[in-house]
Amino acid sequence: MNRTAITLSACVLTLAYFAPAQANDNPLCAAKEADIQQQMDTARQQGNSHRVDGLQEALDGLRSNCTDDKLLSDAEDNLQESMEEVKERREELNEAVQDGDMDKVEKRRKKLDEATDELEAHTRELNALRKDRH
Repeated sequence: MNRTAITLSACVLTLAYFAPAQANDNPLCAAKEADIQQQMDTARQQGNSHRVDGLQEALDGLRSNCTDDKLLSDAEDNLQESMEEVKERREELNEAVQDGDMDKVEKRRKKLDEATDELEAHTRELNALRKDRH
């Protein structure tokens, strides 16, 4: 067996040994990695190479920086930002209503609806992470 084959075998054995431990230490990260992998498989099947590239970049970042605590913290930050966005959009809608400009009212209402949808998505994400953690 040549030196390259021995080195490769050692690397594979090391990864096989440590990967389950890392998944057990950070089950939320492992679940997120599995989700990204599934999205990559779908993107490959659809021939969407740009999406595959973006997902690979996300996966690389996840593998190098993910902890369950960080994942939860990021989800909490996203939720807080969404709450602030909804508040701002609601204020903008109220101002447009007070001004009586129906065109602006409709635009502001649409932006508020989008911000509310994002808030709901971030709420579901955080709740799912908390549920999966326990």
